[in-house]
Amino acid sequence: MRNWKDVMKKIISQWNFPRILRLLVGIFIIYDGLMSSEYLFVALGFAFSFMAILNYGCCGTTQCNSNINTIEKQIVDKEIIFEEVK
Repeated sequence: MRNWKDVMKKIISQWNFPRILRLLVGIFIIYDGLMSSEYLFVALGFAFSFMAILNYGCCGTTQCNSNINTIEKQIVDKEIIFEEVK
């Protein structure tokens, strides 16, 4: 199990503008949802805040990175066979 200091250091490090913006938007959505009693917005705000705190997102941690060179190589190396249809 990891040390709590290491976990907190990882959470606190590498803050950038989009991450801070996500946290602020999440806090605003939570506040606005609580003030208007719209609890779906509160859940959405917690999701935004959670993503910002853990630095998790669609492409924030290069989760959807694709290696284009490998894909192009697979396409070029593949032999294409044509068949005549009558």
